[in-house]
Amino acid sequence: MKKELKNFIIKYSEKDLDYIDYIIDECEKRSDYILEFLGLEEVPYKIEIEIYPTLDEFLDYYVANSNYEKKEDVPTWLVGVCFGGRCIKTLCFEEYKKRHEYDDLDALPDLFLHEFTHAATRMASPEVYAKHKYPYWFLEGIATYLSGQYEHREEKRGKSFSFNVSLDDVIKRGSFYPAYYLFFKYVVETYGRDYIIRLLNDYDLIMSETPKLYEEVKEHYKVKSL
Repeated sequence: MKKELKNFIIKYSEKDLDYIDYIIDECEKRSDYILEFLGLEEVPYKIEIEIYPTLDEFLDYYVANSNYEKKEDVPTWLVGVCFGGRCIKTLCFEEYKKRHEYDDLDALPDLFLHEFTHAATRMASPEVYAKHKYPYWFLEGIATYLSGQYEHREEKRGKSFSFNVSLDDVIKRGSFYPAYYLFFKYVVETYGRDYIIRLLNDYDLIMSETPKLYEEVKEHYKVKSL
């Protein structure tokens, strides 16, 4: 089954019928905010979202398009991905819950919008994105912040995340998503959207600013030296 929307084309199965209208409504409403933040009036091409009904199908796709050789090696927290900036692959909610048992249905549009933010970031600065690897506090921080993903998790679980990572952790690949969220949240709320857009479009600037910002974030969250 398939529905074509303003910013998306969503492919889904019978497993998604009970909630697909809710997902569509949330994605349509909230994706415009992400585009506006990134300075995009519209998407140059629609992003395809495919919701896999089984974990095996999702993992088969992921292994075929990543550096993992076996499905057993894929991190158990992984539930969605955006490869190439044009398509998003996720699990249906039934399979999602098996990997994130404490999340509710609201987490699914957050996931879609997290991956959509990756695609939109690529659209907003294609030349820089193609040549360089952004530090992970920016790459994953902007996705967790603009999607509302970790803000909603903090609210629902009634506790705050902690920032207890090294400078190397926030630059290189890892799985410190709450820390990436806190880092980006501090930077955008301290320096504003225009500063974020400058970082997005200037790789040398973001790499030179990151160590200074890291020290500020540590101080803000009162983290001891790592």
